[in-house]
Amino acid sequence: MARYGPEHKEATRRRMIETAGRRFKSDGIDGSGIATLVADAGLTNGAFYGHFASKDDLVASVVTQQLADQVGVVNSLPMGLTSIEPYLRDYLSPAHRDASPEAAPQLPC
Repeated sequence: MARYGPEHKEATRRRMIETAGRRFKSDGIDGSGIATLVADAGLTNGAFYGHFASKDDLVASVVTQQLADQVGVVNSLPMGLTSIEPYLRDYLSPAHRDASPEAAPQLPC
């Protein structure tokens, strides 16, 4: 049986976190079962448990990653209100709220 390297395992985990994040945003956490989440990532239920102990573990990983992404965006902005104010106005706008995650990738949700 062929074994995958650590980079493959990490890429699979990242894919699961990214696809689960999109699904959680569209259907909610309670509306997203493991079978749907793994299908979105092109995995099997068995593969899921090789990366996460439970759905709660996946949820925690998704939230952690998305918060880290937001911190990265904010930290990349120039210092001062002249950069953070427009970012916050866009982020808190009805257009951003109503946009699908794919429609506004520059503003992590």
